[in-house]
Amino acid sequence: MNVNVKNNLRLICKNKEDLEVISAYSQDSLVSVKDMIFLKKNRLFLMIINRFMWEDVEKGVFRKNKRIRCALKFEEVLEVKSKGINQKNKNRSLEFLEKAN
Repeated sequence: MNVNVKNNLRLICKNKEDLEVISAYSQDSLVSVKDMIFLKKNRLFLMIINRFMWEDVEKGVFRKNKRIRCALKFEEVLEVKSKGINQKNKNRSLEFLEKAN
């Protein structure tokens, strides 16, 4: 197995606690409008994000602004809505921010 593939972070969400972990690893990520797609027939929502490598920080590896592109796949999605996002501006960059409680 390729070393890079072996060390990739792979997370699967089955419940609310899992979603909180994925949310934490996705915090401060960037995504372009063009990198999001809803496949209604397949009931999939996919996005490619540019995320900060929080797992490196957990290991004690501190690299300035180390980011990696990764995919988020949501299955069994029936509907997708957006508010305040111009869908025609495909290059617009959006940020993932953690919601304060």
